[in-house]
Amino acid sequence: MNKLKYIFFDLDDTLLDTHRILIPSAVQKACQVMIDNGLNVDLLKCLNSWKQFHLYFTGQELFSRITQEHLIANNVEILERQKIIAKLGYESFLNPVLPDVLPVEFQIIELLRKLKLKYHLILLTQGDPDIQNQKIVKMNIENFFEDIIIIHSLKNETKLIGFNKIISKYNIIEVEQTCLSVGNRLSHEIAFAKQLGIKTCYLKKGEHAHELPQNTFEIPDWTILNLVELEKIILP
Repeated sequence: MNKLKYIFFDLDDTLLDTHRILIPSAVQKACQVMIDNGLNVDLLKCLNSWKQFHLYFTGQELFSRITQEHLIANNVEILERQKIIAKLGYESFLNPVLPDVLPVEFQIIELLRKLKLKYHLILLTQGDPDIQNQKIVKMNIENFFEDIIIIHSLKNETKLIGFNKIISKYNIIEVEQTCLSVGNRLSHEIAFAKQLGIKTCYLKKGEHAHELPQNTFEIPDWTILNLVELEKIILP
């Protein structure tokens, strides 16, 4: 990639080991919120449902499936209650309790230092903007990035919006040769980038490592198992 200028990084399970550090407590918190608001199940069964359904569903749909399994909708009132409980669970999941410091692997910090000397690094993340900003500060990585763009999950925004915003803002041309998207979601950082012709590097790691491509847009140009492998792909 001799003409590469811009690298777009995902945050969760790419730069931050979210699956190990934050997900377990976030899921437990979300389940407890749903139970407190009328989901007729104990905490262990709710957690087991999450483990089962998260292999096939994500986002609000995941919490809708959990709710539907444990709250049978036999009238309109209960159907509406299902939707409310699922929404509360998803909102709770997007707002985990964060520690004072979020550790970043030393090798990742060193990689960002090297890349910043040669490329424009842009952080494109998705979630609750307040929480995502807190994560970035607690990781102490904001100075590595020329720009930080946060896509709001609860507003049904997608990373396609983010990629288009970056391309427009920086007046990027020849995206096929000048841009690279790096992330751990085939349906997000890979698919939306490839729809615009952007090269992609898939980090097969974390919560979504089990997922397989569902269409040609979800087939990455490169696949790595550790972020530091990115250096071999783009740095001479």
